[in-house]
Amino acid sequence: MLDGIHIKQLTGLGIMTMLSKLELITKRILKEKTKRDVEKGGISSITISPPGEGKTNQLMHDVVTLLKYCPDEIIFWRDNPKSAVQYNKKGVKWEIFVEGGCDIKFRNLSEGGELNVNYRYFNNFNDILDMDTGKGFAKTGQVNVIYFKEEYTWIDFLEHLRHTIGWQSIFIDEIEDLIPLNPPKREGESRNIRYGKNLFFAENFKEFRKGWINFFANTQDLADIESRVRRKLNYIVYLKGARVEERSPVSQSSVNRLQKGWAYMEFEHGSYGRIKFDYYPNNLPYFEVIIS
Repeated sequence: MLDGIHIKQLTGLGIMTMLSKLELITKRILKEKTKRDVEKGGISSITISPPGEGKTNQLMHDVVTLLKYCPDEIIFWRDNPKSAVQYNKKGVKWEIFVEGGCDIKFRNLSEGGELNVNYRYFNNFNDILDMDTGKGFAKTGQVNVIYFKEEYTWIDFLEHLRHTIGWQSIFIDEIEDLIPLNPPKREGESRNIRYGKNLFFAENFKEFRKGWINFFANTQDLADIESRVRRKLNYIVYLKGARVEERSPVSQSSVNRLQKGWAYMEFEHGSYGRIKFDYYPNNLPYFEVIIS
């Protein structure tokens, strides 16, 4: 990668390359992603890729970045059933919180049987983070993994966080499970409930951000999530093989040529840059979370 001195020299000679332009834009965008502006509120970023191209690792890259540059921020993580808390970088602390009344099991998919995973029960949202004091089980300097019995309880939790003090960042692995474009009908559940939650999330997405909440999420395809949310995203991160949005300044051919560990990041005003993100080893066996 070119450093700032070489970029300056090339610019002065009028030999600015496309690569150096991308790097300059990327530095600006990355700076924006960690800047906290109380007037603008939170930011929103979504990573897109087919399975196996590293979209969860890219989220982990953002987690590690925030732990370093935004140490006073509380970080929450929403897992998918094939849990991603196994992506555990050395030096990153995780703590798991489970809704009271749930029976939770961590089933070892590699060797069978159950894993002995430490977790803590909570009874209400204030246990996690009190609306008035901004204190609770959740702490800065770590990743706070939350499990609710019902998926859409996350949306109610976001409404709670909107009224708490301080900055929070929410990481949502597989966001299409939370706000799908077409909510599936589940046994014993009215589809109207899911549609209602989708509508509430979409209509209040900007209000969540005004409440100093940052969103970082991933999905296989933007077309799978609530369309009213797609239009309000600040950043779109394309990994190799991702389907590029029709009006994106990023070309599909460029995305198709990406190597693993690289991505194009598009900013809401039409700028884009190329970024490199780290891969994190699985420090735990692959496991499945079963909640009943």
